[in-house]
This record gives sequence, structure tokens and C-alpha cells, in this order.
Amino acid sequence: MAAIVACQGVKYDAYARTLATADADRATKIKAIEKLIDDKLAPGKGKKGDRCEKALSNGTFRTKRNAETICDTGLCCGAARIAVGEAVMTIETCGTKGEKYSYTPPRGPLATAWPTATQHTFTCIEGAKNLAAAASALAAAVYMLA
Repeated sequence: MAAIVACQGVKYDAYARTLATADADRATKIKAIEKLIDDKLAPGKGKKGDRCEKALSNGTFRTKRNAETICDTGLCCGAARIAVGEAVMTIETCGTKGEKYSYTPPRGPLATAWPTATQHTFTCIEGAKNLAAAASALAAAVYMLA
């Protein structure tokens, strides 16, 4: 019995040292992640890279956005389509026509560096509201003729 208790004590001491090392490593990584996140500030409202999609209202009666004032002068509200697995994600941001959108995938758990960004085609979509209005008018005309 004394040998078993001694063995348990040795194994527990080894476990406690391993746990203390892992806790210290985790604390170091968390400080590095906090700095990483603080260094990557989100762009200001209407600036290049700011999100410009219209959020769902979910019944909160948000005011209608004014398309002319979403993005600063010289920028347009545009979209980039990014394949994620078998799905396609659309991200709408303020940018300039003809540029590439740089998408950084989510950072993994306790990763202390951002993953490599990928470049995707960026297309201005502000003119799409005119196309949608024309399509709606056409659909209404066809409905009325039927």
C-alpha cells in the first residue's frame, strides 16, 4: 500500500507540474491574442473595409438606410463572394471599384497569429437597387397583363 501511495504522489506531482506549465502557456497566449485583436481595429463608419450590408430588422423597426451615405465619397458598397466549404458567403463592405477584397478566415483557438488572407473579386452593388426596381416593375406589368 505504501508503494501505491508513493506512486500516486509522484504521478500527482508530475500532473501538477504539467498543469502549471499549461496554465502559464495559456495565459501567455491569451495576452498575445488580446494584443493581436487590439492591433486590428475595425474601420470607422463609412471607411474602406467597413461593413455596409443592411442588417435584418428582426422587427426592431430600424430606419431605412440611405444608400448614398453608407460609404464615404469615392467608395461604393460592394460585395465579395467567398466559398467556405460547400457554401458561399457574401460579404458587403465599402471599397473601390475593381479592387480585390482581402478575406482573413477566423483565427483558430489560442492561435497567436491571423491566418493567411485570400483575395476575392469585389463588385460594387449599389446599382443593383435600380435593377431590382426594374425587375419588380416588369413582374408587376406581366402580372397585370395576365
